[in-house]
Amino acid sequence: MRILLKSTILTVVFEIIALAGVQIVAHNWLLSLSMKEKDLLEHQQELRWERNDLNAEISSLLIPDRLETIAGEIGLIPIPLEQQTVVELPEYSHIDGDLNAVSEK
Repeated sequence: MRILLKSTILTVVFEIIALAGVQIVAHNWLLSLSMKEKDLLEHQQELRWERNDLNAEISSLLIPDRLETIAGEIGLIPIPLEQQTVVELPEYSHIDGDLNAVSEK
């Protein structure tokens, strides 16, 4: 009877120790995940700030007056309307074999 009682008590003690170990591992795992989540949220915030900075830079670069000034500096000027010509091309139904031979409708 004493041997059975000792083995039962030892089994219960070992189970309590094992349960405590599992709880410690689970707690450490949750702590690790919380720290990783915090780091990822900080990184996400940094990326949002960078995105906002880039959007602001794009907006400043696309200001029409600025584009016109830069285009003028490199020699790009609008073509006056009297020098522009509109050309209408006939519609083609399909291309037959040779890319240079196009048949009209």
